[in-house]
Amino acid sequence: TDSALGAALQIAQKLLSPTGGRVTVVQTRIPNVNPGALIAPVNASGSAASKEPTIIAPTSDYYKKLALDYASFQIACDLFLLNTHHVDIATLSKFSLIRIADSLEILLGCIAKYSAGEVKYYPGFHSVQTPHEVERFENDLRRYL
Repeated sequence: TDSALGAALQIAQKLLSPTGGRVTVVQTRIPNVNPGALIAPVNASGSAASKEPTIIAPTSDYYKKLALDYASFQIACDLFLLNTHHVDIATLSKFSLIRIADSLEILLGCIAKYSAGEVKYYPGFHSVQTPHEVERFENDLRRYL
């Protein structure tokens, strides 16, 4: 399956630009369809990297530009990232340094930061194998709504 997050966010901007508002994104994979397509990291053999890099830097300024457009229309964007594979958090959200449980340092903040939204990250999310992440997501979403 593909993810066209960039296109979905552009449509949301067009719909909300007259009034402003809030966009909620529940993302489970890296956006891989233009506009805003991002590339999963690859290792030297050309296959997908088996180990995530320690520091992830943004690979595109597409989402930063989109976030600044959101801010000009008073639209906030909140991200709920539920993933078991690489999702480019550094690009989707940028600049707030956090430390994740397995000691990966990831920069968080862009579409959420510049649009006054927030990022909720659930590493290794699986509905059966990680019930603690499911419970945390349910609690966060209930509080959010």
